[in-house]
Formats: sequence, structure tokens, C-alpha cells
Amino acid sequence: MNEIKDNTIDVEAVLADVHPTNKGVTKITLEVDTAMLDGHIGELANLINSKVTLAITPNQTELDTDERREADGQTEMELDK
Repeated sequence: MNEIKDNTIDVEAVLADVHPTNKGVTKITLEVDTAMLDGHIGELANLINSKVTLAITPNQTELDTDERREADGQTEMELDK
């Protein structure tokens, strides 16, 4: 039986640029710390012009909507009432 190898590379990246082109596609530029690629740069170079799946999970801020205050280390955001 043949098994499909999982070639997933999970890294955190900075979304550096997003802009539509006149070709009907949007270019997305990501910046990744080279050390996080851990030797996968050659594999990535082989994927240029190939289809890949990209899952983007932005940093999220939890909004404190109750009156309890916890020392959780999060930056307090003032909410307009």
C-alpha cells in the first residue's frame, strides 16, 4: 500500500505585503525567520509556481467584557460604552 507523505511545514510569519495584480490574482508576501525553516528552503524553492495550501491565523486579542479583573498579563483595552 502506498502512503502519502505529509510535507507540511508549519512556521510563524509576518504578512509583509498584499496587493492585487492586473492578472486577476493577489500577491501575498510573507517574511519568515530563516532559522524557523530548519533546512526546508530547498523544498520551498522547488514549490515555486506550484499550488500550496496556506492557513492564516492572525494574532487575536481577547476582549474582557465582564467586570472581573485578572492579572493575566494582557494589555488592557478601553471599550466605548
